[in-house]
Amino acid sequence: MKTYFSTFITGAQEIVKEFLAKKEVKIKLLLDGLVVYESNYPEREIRNFHLFNNIYLLLRSFDNISPNIKSLERLLAIVAHDKNLSHQIVMNLPPRRRNFKIVSSLENRMAPVSHELLRMLESVILRTRGMKLNIKMNRAPNRKHL
Repeated sequence: MKTYFSTFITGAQEIVKEFLAKKEVKIKLLLDGLVVYESNYPEREIRNFHLFNNIYLLLRSFDNISPNIKSLERLLAIVAHDKNLSHQIVMNLPPRRRNFKIVSSLENRMAPVSHELLRMLESVILRTRGMKLNIKMNRAPNRKHL
């Protein structure tokens, strides 16, 4: 059974709860706009759950963590040093879905963390065969010179 977390429109918890209950999916955590759940459904069926804005596979979670930058950076360091990370990626992500980006956030807000730490984690993930960093560079608008 795989664990996923998905985002949805705020205020729709009861709709999500009823929908997942009908699908016989085990809810582990239900918040306003976010649900963590376990399912045996194939990934392509999970992606067809149209209630969700975003669907992510959850490879690891942590309990009893303080919501602050220091704790977030500690978690990123733990994951970057996880010797099992590449194996988990290979076992859980199909080869055609190997693009990634690391987003650091606290309580639904982007959180600035050490660039060195982010680069280290990206480097570890990129060592896994087929993984590609999915970032879009901001391009300056074309300007005509007079």
